[in-house]
Order: sequence, then structure tokens, then C-alpha cells
Amino acid sequence: MLHRLYTVLWVLTTAVCTDYTLVSNYRRFPDQYCCQPTIGNGFVATVVYSNRVHMNGLYNGRYGGSHRARIPSMAAISFHLPSNMSIKSQSFTLDVTSVFIRFAETTEFNVTQRIYAHEYLSRLLVNDISVVRNPGATKEDVTLVLTNNTGPTSEDINFKTANSTRPGVGYMFGNTTVSETETSGTLPVHMYWTLVPQNVTLSAPETSHTWTFMTSVSNSSTESASFYDMGQKSVSSGTLFSTHRDLWLHKWSQGRVDLDQDLQLAKAIYGSMYYILSSLPR
Repeated sequence: MLHRLYTVLWVLTTAVCTDYTLVSNYRRFPDQYCCQPTIGNGFVATVVYSNRVHMNGLYNGRYGGSHRARIPSMAAISFHLPSNMSIKSQSFTLDVTSVFIRFAETTEFNVTQRIYAHEYLSRLLVNDISVVRNPGATKEDVTLVLTNNTGPTSEDINFKTANSTRPGVGYMFGNTTVSETETSGTLPVHMYWTLVPQNVTLSAPETSHTWTFMTSVSNSSTESASFYDMGQKSVSSGTLFSTHRDLWLHKWSQGRVDLDQDLQLAKAIYGSMYYILSSLPR
């Protein structure tokens, strides 16, 4: 709850309200964990760039010690520019209509990263990175170094890895370590994710390229795999982000509180509504 309060404050600090869109723009990502934004869809959620993912209903510990079980994040991907390139400007944006965006501009190319918990394919966390070459830029390879903040081994879940039977896809599964009562069982979790390479390259002839990384989490191997496969089909058809965005826009159109003349209060309302809405399952 305290984290949500601080992240609402993060949203409010420099937000701009236009109609029912609320956007918070930062030139530097907040250092304090409590102030970093959260993305979620009511089933799966994470603090952006953090090493933990949480799933609805997945708890570990007995009675008063019960807490949300930590799933190591496979979606905390960061990109780093080549050593001979420097960032002209960059921004970190939480757009409460659906997505967190990091944008970096250089003299030769721009990089846009979008991170979101898919509203329709609700088991998915999505992370896509696009490189677009600037007009007139030299036609040379552009290589980004990628890192993934998976963090330490989870103390809440006994994970094992297995063959996903899908090229370029990882798979692990396990159960929570401690049941919530003496008579209840431990809880299963299954995760499929796109393996993150050390780097990605926009080749010399290309003007743009997008790489998409997905994490699918469920208490069932079949369901987790199914959602991952549906995500892959949506990537191929070019509809993965648009189906997510459209549902969020529909959600805002169904109910919101618009306020004129008091921008600070309007920011507080939109920020609070975003965190409530992103916590509710469909």
C-alpha cells in the first residue's frame, strides 16, 4: 500500500492532463524503490525494472507470515547504448492509459522501450524495444546491450527449469515453499518467457526494428504456454500492443472523474484511479 501511495506521488509530480490521458514525464528514473511506477492488470504485476513479479492469489507463508510470493522477473530488461554513443536526451514516462515508456535520443537513432501488463492476454508482461534510425544517419550497425534484473533465487518458490519445446523460450515451474495453513497445499506457478540475448542489432540496411520479449505466468503450465503462444501470434499480426491499448481506453471511457481548474487534484484522481484499475482483474 505504501509503495502505491509513493508511486501515485511519482505520477503526480510532473503530470500533464489532456482529456482523460495522464502522462508523467521524468528525465531520470527514480532511485528509490518506493517511488518507482508499477504496471499490472489484476492478475500479474511488477514494479518497473524491479527483480520481482507478483501473481494474483500466489502467497507463501503460514498464517500471519503469509505474503505475496516473489517470482523472479524476466521482464526487467534495460538497454544500454554502444560505448561510442551518448544520449542526447531521454525520458521515462508513465502513461496511465496503458504503458510505461523509456525514450532515448541520439544523433544517429532513437530507442523506445515499452513495458506493460497486457490487459487482454492477462497472463503476459510485455517488454518491447524499438530502434529507429534518424533520417540522414550513417548506415552502420547499431548494437544495444541488454541486461535483465532477475535478482536472486526466489525464497518463496522452489523453481525448476525444463525444456519449453519452443525455440528461444525459457520455462520454469515450481510450488510455494510454505502453505498458508496446515491443511492447505502449496501453490503451483509456471512461467514461460522470451530468452533475453546479451545484445540486439539494427543492421546497416535497416531503418528500424522492434524486439518483443514476453513473460507468461500462471498456476497452470497449459494456460501459461497458451497465453505465451497467443502473444506470439499477436506479435506476428502486429496487434499485441493495440489490443492492450484499446481495452485500457475503453476502460477509461466507461468511468472516470474529470476535474477542471484544479490540476493537482485532477492528477491525484487520475493517478489513484490508475493504480486501482490496474489492480483489478477483468
